[in-house]
Formats: sequence, structure tokens, C-alpha cells
Amino acid sequence: MDIHKVEKYYYQGKALAYISDLTLEKQTTAQHIHRVFYKTMQLANQEKPEHRQQLFNEMMKAYAASEVPELASRGMEHGHDVSLAAASSFRALLTHRLRKQQIFGDLPEWFADDKHFSQKLAANLNLSVPEFTGRHYSAAELPLNVQSAVKPVNGAGGRGVYLIHSEDRIEDLKRGEMIASFAELRTRMNTDLEQGHVHMDLWKAEALYYFDARQEEAARDLKFYCFYGKAGLVLEVKRSGVTSYCWWSREGESVQTGKYENKLFKGNGFSESDLIAAEEMSAAVPTPFCRVDFLKTESGLIFGEMTPKPGNYEQFDRETDQRLGEMFLEAEERLYRDSYQRGKSFSSYEETLRNRSVNDID
Repeated sequence: MDIHKVEKYYYQGKALAYISDLTLEKQTTAQHIHRVFYKTMQLANQEKPEHRQQLFNEMMKAYAASEVPELASRGMEHGHDVSLAAASSFRALLTHRLRKQQIFGDLPEWFADDKHFSQKLAANLNLSVPEFTGRHYSAAELPLNVQSAVKPVNGAGGRGVYLIHSEDRIEDLKRGEMIASFAELRTRMNTDLEQGHVHMDLWKAEALYYFDARQEEAARDLKFYCFYGKAGLVLEVKRSGVTSYCWWSREGESVQTGKYENKLFKGNGFSESDLIAAEEMSAAVPTPFCRVDFLKTESGLIFGEMTPKPGNYEQFDRETDQRLGEMFLEAEERLYRDSYQRGKSFSSYEETLRNRSVNDID
């Protein structure tokens, strides 16, 4: 397999045939490995437990959850000495939730994905939410004012986001560039639409918040990867200038995740009250996972949004993917027990859901 051939085959119209060949090659290789593993398991079952355990645990590292044979799982429900922890995967569980969304179309986290809905929910929970114009406009009609943040109604990853510090100092967050006029800003908004970076010509303007009292740096993002009321990972993002990232554990320790490795900086972290706010917001939505995003400003947290599907989550290293997968599974069970065994009600979520209107939906 030559990665450099992909572009060549793609533009020659041969991409489908090339991918089909690779798919068959991958399936054939996987089938061979599984047969080797299965035979090894049969032989190991005749050995002493400690030898069997060592072999089985090593093979578990190579299995996705859907690939584990019944022979390997025998007795695990009774405290078997082989662990399935390596089969836990945040990536896989997010994919399963996406498939459920395709089937049912109304999972709780996807209601929370709507910014109007989540901001109303946050306000019901007494969290601070952004001040904004209250309307959606086309790129041509959007009122432009200093100390405001222009954002697409439907957007992610900083695409189409502009910070207006003054009329001649406007920050294009995604491109990492400065703009010197409102006219150039509108031109770029139209370019975003033409190039597909923004999919709908619907925009809003929010108040612009700053990280410090000197107003030299725009507010930072604090993104809490929350599993039904418990944060597993926190991402701090510094967007002014070159966008940089810092990962934190729930305990406030700097960690590496395999993601953004060449764009890291030494962040300021988060407070205990920040963590409590994020976890309370997470616990208010009856779902095992949803990331809760805030702006960290000079005067405290401002709620931003919730997202059930963080961008590029496949870039997490194996250790992080497994750890978040374990938290996902634990959250599923806690949610089940709270809902069906303890009768917990999600009153703020349900009230926000009842009161939403057609105009609230992006």
C-alpha cells in the first residue's frame, strides 16, 4: 500500500477500485490473524491459568469489541482472569451512538447539540450565557459592531468565526489572520460560504469576551469531555494568534492524548467551580457522553455549547481512547440505574425540550 498513490488514483477516477482492493486485503489479513488467534486460544486453554492469562490478554489488545470470539469471553462474566478493558473504545462507542441517532433520530445529546436549546438549558441551570443579537442574518445583512464575535449559526472548529476588536482590527480565527475592514470581513464570510467552510448563510453576533482585563487576548475555550456528570478530560484552547491547545485531567494535571501534539502550550487550567459547572450541565442531559464547552473570561465562565461528536476524535492515542471508552461504559450504566432503578427525573432538560419552538432549531 502506497499512501502517495491515493491522490493519483483519485484524480484518474480509480479511487473506488483501489479502495475496494485495499478493503479486500484488510479483510483477508484480519481473517488470517483471527484464525491464528483462535487456534492459539484453543491450545492455551490446555495450559496453566497464568500462561493462558498472559496469552489471552496480549491478544485482547488486537481485538475490537465486535471481534472478540466467544471462546475468549467464556467465564468473563464471573470474574474471569482475562480483561476486556482493551476492547473499550471511545471511538467505537461514539460510532454506535451515531448509528442510534440514524435509527431513532432523537437522542438526547443531539437535542443538546442545538445551540439555542443548550443555552436555554444552561440559563435554566443558572449558568451565564453569551449576549447576542437575538436574530439570525445573512452575511450581507448582519449588523457589524466592535467588540463582538461573528459566528455562523451552524459551524464547528472555528470555521467562519471572526472577532471584531475594532473596525480595523478583526481576527479571522480559522485562518489565523487579521482583517482591516468590515468590507473585507463580509468578503471572507461569502468566501466561507462559496468554499463550503460554512454551509448556511445564517450568522449571528455575540458579545466578545476577553481572557484578561487588559483585553489583549480573547477568552479561551474550556472544553470538558463529560460522561453523565463526570469529566474525563479537559481541553484548554488559546485562539488569539496561533491556535494552541493544552490537555488536562479531571484532577488538573497536564496530560498528553496524542492529539494536537505539535500545537501544545502551557495553559492556565480550570478551577473547581469550573469543573462543577461543567459536570452539573452534563448531569442534566440524559446521555452517557456530551462535551460541554465554555468561554473562560476575565469575569468567569460563559457557557458556549454542547457537542455529542467532538471533531477528529479518532486522533486520540490508544490509551486515551480506551480510558474514555471505559468512562463512557460506566456512564451508560450509571444513567440506566439513575433512570430506571432510582427514577431520576431530568426536569430542566425536559422543561427546555417542551418549551423549544421551531425558531429555536438551527
